[in-house]
Amino acid sequence: MVVQKVYHCNNEILEWKWSSDNELMPQPFWTSIFLIDGLLIDAGAPGGVNDLREFVKSLDSENRIEKCVITHNHEDHCGGGRMLQEEFNIPVFASKLAIPLLLKEKTYPDYRQMTWGVNYRPFQAKTLKDSISSKSCKYIFDIL
Repeated sequence: MVVQKVYHCNNEILEWKWSSDNELMPQPFWTSIFLIDGLLIDAGAPGGVNDLREFVKSLDSENRIEKCVITHNHEDHCGGGRMLQEEFNIPVFASKLAIPLLLKEKTYPDYRQMTWGVNYRPFQAKTLKDSISSKSCKYIFDIL
């Protein structure tokens, strides 16, 4: 697997990038998650769960993830949601339309499994309200 960290906006935003090392896929074929003041945006691909786990463990208390928001139910955005809940007790939020989809097991076509890894493990997300804020409330995201 290939992992990169990229800092944006004077290190206020951390982009954590993951790519499979499958030889059949163009390299690298990234998926990204973003950590902004304790708010994790997306949970990466199921094939990157072990790398995501190590990333979360590596964070110091100042950068600890307080909550995660899933932007949509594609496997490269929600693959680590269940692990974040079960292993780190991080609340995971999603839209009311995405929640039923995140609860269902899915079988993806082979090309998507080669890209993002095995099928993600279903999980129960909390319902997003009209907005979600970062730890210090410096960043507030309106939900469309």
